[in-house]
Amino acid sequence: MPNKNIIEGIQKYFLLTLLIFLILTFFRFLSPFLATLFIAGVIVTAIFPLKKILEKKFKLSSKLSSALTFITVFILSFVVITFFFFFVVGQASDAYLVINEKIDEFIVTQDSSENFLENLPFPQEWIDSFLAHNPISLESVVSSAGEFVGTISRFLIDQTASILKQLSIFALHLLVFLFAVFYFLRDGEKALKYIRSLIPLSKKYKSELLSKAHNLMLSIMVGTFGAAVAQGSFVAIGFALAGISNAAFWGLLSSLFSPIPYLGTSIIWFPAMLSLYVSGHYVAGTFLLIWGALIVGFVDNLIKPYLIGSTAMLHPFLVLLVLLGGVFSFGFQGLIFGPFILTLTLSFLHIYQLEYADVLKKN
Repeated sequence: MPNKNIIEGIQKYFLLTLLIFLILTFFRFLSPFLATLFIAGVIVTAIFPLKKILEKKFKLSSKLSSALTFITVFILSFVVITFFFFFVVGQASDAYLVINEKIDEFIVTQDSSENFLENLPFPQEWIDSFLAHNPISLESVVSSAGEFVGTISRFLIDQTASILKQLSIFALHLLVFLFAVFYFLRDGEKALKYIRSLIPLSKKYKSELLSKAHNLMLSIMVGTFGAAVAQGSFVAIGFALAGISNAAFWGLLSSLFSPIPYLGTSIIWFPAMLSLYVSGHYVAGTFLLIWGALIVGFVDNLIKPYLIGSTAMLHPFLVLLVLLGGVFSFGFQGLIFGPFILTLTLSFLHIYQLEYADVLKKN
């Protein structure tokens, strides 16, 4: 007859093994939407106080206050995005005219490679030597540029199906995001209570974990948007100092591109720097190169870790390491989940330190 303790042990470990397998499988199904759900959780953390105000001030039910909060935020976001869209379209048309004007000016004034090279800040004998052995004319460069643009256009046409597929995927993620925001608003507190009941730790440890997770959500919101606004502002300042028109428009675009790993705002300021060099504005081009690489890049590497670290009570250097390491290891998702993993790690280290304080003090 098997020992009763052995049977109970087998049942317990069988249950835990099966539960872990099912949870991992469940997260496997959710994996395409984890980043979307996490961003929705961050947004809900920021707007949740509005729901509580509606509940307390107007004595509304949880469902009604959630619906009103969702509708209010959605309408405000729609109004802001619409205003931003029309502003960008207006500025983009101005920027397009300026770019065309610069290209026409370049083609008219630099009617030959000799004239173009004569304006470069090099000794004349170097230029003469280069021209003597240079088989490339400005006309061939312009022709090659036209062929390149045509190649890009044909590529985009050929990739229409892929682009439509990506748009459909984006629409699906947007739909999941909107549903997640609403249901997190409505049932978020119940879900947190349920998760809290499943954590096999004492009340003080549970409170510490959930409190740090809440602070982290707010810090990611503040850090990401704060860094984007700061970088966009510095790009606009740099463009204005370099004499580039529509600096506010380019600053806004830089804010949108700021969260993109590796490239970020360089998608905007690097081509502008090249255009300054091509048009003969070497001082302005050099200034924009230094400004973009050092000042704008430094702002991202300083402001974002500082804002996330100060709000979530994490060291800025550790935040910087997990942001960079997360991007290199996992791409864009690493940028989102890196601080979250850091928070959990430090929280459990603190719990370990408290739980084994007597042992650690003896050693």
